[in-house]
Amino acid sequence: MAFATKRTTNFVPRLKWNGTTAQLYPEDLVSGEVVQGANLADHFFAVFDLENMKYGWSLLEKGEAPQFRWFPVTQEDIGPPPTDNPKWRLGILVNVKLEGEDFWRELFSQANGLWNALDAAHTDWAANAAQYPEMCPVLERVENLQHFSNKTGVYYEPVFEIAFWIDHNAILEREPQETKSNSPPAAKTVPQKRSDMDDEIPF
Repeated sequence: MAFATKRTTNFVPRLKWNGTTAQLYPEDLVSGEVVQGANLADHFFAVFDLENMKYGWSLLEKGEAPQFRWFPVTQEDIGPPPTDNPKWRLGILVNVKLEGEDFWRELFSQANGLWNALDAAHTDWAANAAQYPEMCPVLERVENLQHFSNKTGVYYEPVFEIAFWIDHNAILEREPQETKSNSPPAAKTVPQKRSDMDDEIPF
């Protein structure tokens, strides 16, 4: 007889960013199926392993396994895309630990807004990391910037601030909020020309 549940061994829990709705939500494997969790509350805190953040080329094509070529974010020259396929895009990858979780999730995106947000966060981390050895910053999303593009209309850029630092292996615990909303923080409008990076990742 066949097993009732398919076994999947290569799935890594994820945190996903939707640049057109300003939503952050987890994805997990439940009974062999990838399940999207609820949009995280607007009072978003999470541990970010910015020291080991990567960027590079990513190729996402429907019906094909994703392809990646990662480099340290401190490496300036990563060269051209691996092939002549015009669908290669710049992407970013960072491990994130949500409140109450003892494992890391992968946050991968080609979104221009998230790229800018994590670039700014990494700059803040680099300026202060020497004071906090073996620790990671806990980032708080304090607002969203609203941009406009000819391709997709409106897209968002989250703004993160370092709230405090925590041991790399610690579990993030916070006092419960009296009220939480699933609506993202209010957005500031900033006209900006869009690059070729996509807002939502189709997998």
